[in-house]
Amino acid sequence: MNVIKKELSVVIPCLNEEDTIEICIQKINKVFIEYKIEGEILVVDNGCTDSSIDICKKYNVRVIKENKKGYGAALKTGIKNSIGKFILMADADNSYDFLEIPKFLNKLRESYDLVQGCRFSSGGGTIMKNAMPLSHRYFGNPFFSFLVRLLYKAPFKDVYCGMRAFKKSEFDQINHTSNGMEFAIENLLKFNSKKLKITEVPITLHRDGRKNTSSHLKTVSDGIKTLKLLLICSPKWIYFLPSILFFFMSIDNGFKIDFLTMDKQSIYKEITISSIFLILSMHIFITGIYAMTKAVHMGFESKENYFLKIIYKIFNLKKILYISVIGILFSIYQIYSNSFIFVDDNINTIIFYFIFCFFSILTFNSLLVSFLEFDEVNDE
Repeated sequence: MNVIKKELSVVIPCLNEEDTIEICIQKINKVFIEYKIEGEILVVDNGCTDSSIDICKKYNVRVIKENKKGYGAALKTGIKNSIGKFILMADADNSYDFLEIPKFLNKLRESYDLVQGCRFSSGGGTIMKNAMPLSHRYFGNPFFSFLVRLLYKAPFKDVYCGMRAFKKSEFDQINHTSNGMEFAIENLLKFNSKKLKITEVPITLHRDGRKNTSSHLKTVSDGIKTLKLLLICSPKWIYFLPSILFFFMSIDNGFKIDFLTMDKQSIYKEITISSIFLILSMHIFITGIYAMTKAVHMGFESKENYFLKIIYKIFNLKKILYISVIGILFSIYQIYSNSFIFVDDNINTIIFYFIFCFFSILTFNSLLVSFLEFDEVNDE
């Protein structure tokens, strides 16, 4: 573990940024001198083939090599090797103004754990002319920011802003898995799940200053990866709500069955539909429990997840086994004692098999939940 020697480490991922890296370094040094900040500049060489690294060495900037390609991979390596109490990360294309560093540092000094930049006017920020593609400005970024607020209750208006600062001690306690651009979203979600003190500060986004190279952001593929990350790590919306919907569809369809007036074919059809909806609801629900447990372990959901703890109590294996045995025995008794007045024995048989399958699935699912609970307890 690195010994903390500086107040602030400015970590910059670099892949052929010879057009702009020098002006970025000059701005950072100017801020360090003007505001008397004990800081360091750490540039992560992510496969440069131009003169970027030579320029860094001219200014005695510390350079770390990361062979694994990717925005997230470069930043993780840089942050790991930094020696600052606080970390500020930003791109090397001069679109982010490093003269705004004091905005971030002052908030960290006020005991905030993470300070996110906001380029949009909704958060007080400014986007200069031609600084952001229209698809990103009016669709991509607002859409993902909305999803993050909706699905994760995270207070961010600009989730893809690459200029942010945070406490290194908090970052070191989080396991970041993304190596690409989606690292930006993962980082925010995991800080948010820990219930840390978070804020946004308004900044100005300038036009990319590069001339010989283009943006490393791949709009479609990076967008799909981000959407995938947001959806699969939000079990409440992706699993539990559909499960509840199918459950009520099953109940609603079941109430439509009239065993005294409907013909056999209609009864068979309605029982089958209700059974499919109910079993589908249960399977999606159990999958959601697994997904939420995984999300908690990965840091996307808070460890103080009371919903999950309640589920573990409800799906207690011993209780479910008792309920299943009683349910199956009761259905056998009702059917073979002619307590059910249905059309014929075929329908009785269908109902019995449905009840048997339902409680069997419930039992096996409870085994899975017990396993997940066991795994969670042993992880603590």
